[in-house]
Amino acid sequence: MEESRQGVTVQVTNPDKPPRRTRRASFDNEFNRRSIKSKNESFHDLEVLDFRQKIGRSCWFMICAWASIVAFTILIVLLFVGISYLAFLQSGLPNVCVRQLNIAKLELDPQDKLSTSVFLLLRITNKSGKLSLVYSPLDVLVKSEGITLGENRIDNFSQKPHDESDFPMTMEITNADTDKHAVHELKSDMDAKEVMYDVFASGKIGFKMGDLEMANVPFVASCRGIKQSEINLGRRPECDVHMFGFR
Repeated sequence: MEESRQGVTVQVTNPDKPPRRTRRASFDNEFNRRSIKSKNESFHDLEVLDFRQKIGRSCWFMICAWASIVAFTILIVLLFVGISYLAFLQSGLPNVCVRQLNIAKLELDPQDKLSTSVFLLLRITNKSGKLSLVYSPLDVLVKSEGITLGENRIDNFSQKPHDESDFPMTMEITNADTDKHAVHELKSDMDAKEVMYDVFASGKIGFKMGDLEMANVPFVASCRGIKQSEINLGRRPECDVHMFGFR
């Protein structure tokens, strides 16, 4: 409230009226604006950081995906090459056939001990026109009705492409434990000329073609269910030959 006395203006303050806070309000507004700006900037920084993290995760996912695809492709290629190579070696395995097989002796002593004498002529043929074959010692086994009739071994040998090798052998067993009932059945089959044999030859084989060489690959030739009657007619039953095979 202003009063004018004798040309002098006096300002009277009303004690009931609160003082003005112009400078305080201005400071508060400035602080609020800065606070809001700071919050906006922080929110913007968080958005940028989150965006970068998403981009980083996306890039990492793409790298992992492409790495998996490349690794899977390499694995498939290697598997295909390996299978093709094994198939090539399988096609280069020899032919094995039985040319002659006769039981010359089959006897049981009073203690039911078995003695046998068996003649076998085995032919092994390198049917490949490119591969040379190198054989480790081959173990040969002849069985019938579950009875082991003879065992023998063929020493190391090698074959050039299209070579044929015949291996005659006489195998004998003496004083062997056996099932006498199976022996009697086998004798009955011999009298009826209905004997059936199982012949096995197993060992390791190596392949050579030029400068390429692969050695010591296990293989087995299995000749199952060979009939004596077919052999007597001059037929040559062939065996199944497989790498990494079992009897």
